[in-house]
Amino acid sequence: MRAAPATPLLLLAVLALGACSTTGLPASFADPVENAQASTTLYDFEFRCAYANGDFFRISGETRWIDDADGYRSRIVRLSKGRKAVAQHWIEEINKRIPDGAYQERPWVVCSGGGAEIELRFMDRSNGTVAGLPRVMFTLHSDGTLEFRD
Repeated sequence: MRAAPATPLLLLAVLALGACSTTGLPASFADPVENAQASTTLYDFEFRCAYANGDFFRISGETRWIDDADGYRSRIVRLSKGRKAVAQHWIEEINKRIPDGAYQERPWVVCSGGGAEIELRFMDRSNGTVAGLPRVMFTLHSDGTLEFRD
């Protein structure tokens, strides 16, 4: 039995694939360039410290597009040390310090004693870098209380 030559088979495969790709997609299919900007970003960061008890810090938040002059709204929705969530009134105090129109960058955490120093940074939307200011800085103490440093 003689094997079929490879070149004609390869040519047929290319033509068949070409025919499939030229059938086109519906006109309503989104162009990848269009609608590329996310309207909501949800995040959940976990930071582990080298404590003997293996505690970790978890920061959860969201940034949403709000259709007004300021654009984005960022806020923290949950902050915890280990399995214990920080009291809601502390979350509200953090969110009061986040400026309107801010697009949050990932939180920065430095383990400190039994707690952590946390810094919320925001993007400079004019050039896509992390802005020097404003920032929200606070210390989360081992007892679950916060001390603001900004």
